[in-house]
Amino acid sequence: MRIRTGQIAPLLIILAGAAALRFVLLDTRELFRDEAASWLLARSAWGEMITRSASEPYAPLYAFLLKAWIGMLGDAPASLRALSAVAGVASVGVTWAWTRQAIGPRAAALAALLVALSPLAIANAREARMYALESLFAVLAWWLIWRLLTSRTPGAGSPLAIAAAALAVAGELWMLPTGVAAFALQATVVAVVAWRRRAGTRAAGIALVLGLAAFVPWLPRLLSVAGGGQPFWTPTPDLTALLQTLGGAFGGWQPSPGWVAVLPLAVLGAFGFGALFRRGFADPTALTVSAGAALVLAWWIASLWRAAYDSRYLGSAVPPLAIAIAAGAESLATRLQRTPQALWGAAAVVLVLVGTGTAAFEANWVSGQGQAPAQAASVVLQTRVRTGDVVLVADAQSYFPLAYLLEREREPIEVPAPIRYWRSGLEPAYTGGDLIRRDATIPRDAGLKPGELPGLATSGSIWLVALTDPVAEIRGFAPLADGRVAEMERLEVTDHGDGGLILRLRPT
Repeated sequence: MRIRTGQIAPLLIILAGAAALRFVLLDTRELFRDEAASWLLARSAWGEMITRSASEPYAPLYAFLLKAWIGMLGDAPASLRALSAVAGVASVGVTWAWTRQAIGPRAAALAALLVALSPLAIANAREARMYALESLFAVLAWWLIWRLLTSRTPGAGSPLAIAAAALAVAGELWMLPTGVAAFALQATVVAVVAWRRRAGTRAAGIALVLGLAAFVPWLPRLLSVAGGGQPFWTPTPDLTALLQTLGGAFGGWQPSPGWVAVLPLAVLGAFGFGALFRRGFADPTALTVSAGAALVLAWWIASLWRAAYDSRYLGSAVPPLAIAIAAGAESLATRLQRTPQALWGAAAVVLVLVGTGTAAFEANWVSGQGQAPAQAASVVLQTRVRTGDVVLVADAQSYFPLAYLLEREREPIEVPAPIRYWRSGLEPAYTGGDLIRRDATIPRDAGLKPGELPGLATSGSIWLVALTDPVAEIRGFAPLADGRVAEMERLEVTDHGDGGLILRLRPT
């Protein structure tokens, strides 16, 4: 199917809008702890990344890509986030290409617009994390598998086409644990189509096997992490978690008129799934689109066993959901041939409502709410810390954003003292401290006197920083309770409404 000139202009406009929504405000907000953790891992030596990420649930592919990216563009917040922004825009383009080939040009424009405006997709494309790249690899994998399953042209199962699909599958597996669920859904789709003895399943099956084979070296480590402990950040999900994900995908995280659009979009999506399956139970388009969207439900079910449900992980379900919605609109337009303008006018209204959810997300992004006040703490430290002092951070989550501000490769905030992480031993659910270099970690039973604590002078002070959960972090600092250090001064720091504490301590 050739692309007509008249179809290129709408695509370029949509891509330009998607790029604006993802790039324009990248530097208006400091890094939060997870983004700073990405930076911390990416600044490690190439050979250390796998070892230092051993206790994390994420394979290190994103860290490798980010390290290469930093080498080209630097480590400013906008530079770090730009990698995700590029992936976010590319996902819009892939959604358009898949929908155009599977359904048609009008549906392609609508699906691409929905992904371009999706608050969940924009949020993931604004973070120096792996979520946007996971979405790109997943939608690429679905599209390329769909092409192998549906194409009847010679060479559709060529080594190049199979290799491309295998690389996309390997990418989704190496990026996030949700890639394992996506792979299982893709394998199920290929098995169902093969059961109907449709051409193309052999090539798609080979691509899946090759993609999985590339991931096998990391699989034991993933299973080991998955079997240990419960993530501290997310409880076992209930039914409202599914609604929150759907709302975040197209209505926004904050109250806005965008929430009004969720219900009609859900109805259109249900209508679209029905229209696709009318082509046949084993129709590759119906199966790939529905299975791609079913990732949300599959991950929700898996989280009942081991809680790991977070809407940020599920951005790769947004393109298939958008395609189903576009399929529903296209089917209705075909049925209502006498009044298609009214239908597409209603679709325009719904898109405007989705845009209000996007605007609400933008306002929240600029406000910077929900972040540890690392910037405010670094300013206090810059003005108060002296040579011979030591900065101790009481929790790994607080350490990440502060270390980024003080130890950046370019334009760090100058503080004349080393920054160290105090491993309290009170973080059993969170193992992110393993991302921190050993020479920057102070164990719980370490000495805190001059000559024992590296960098502390005889007349020096220990500056204890607690930003994420200040009261709990300071309570977990054992030397205060057992009298090894005495509190000399207590400073409160606030930023964006969130508060932290800095204590000046002296060994006793």
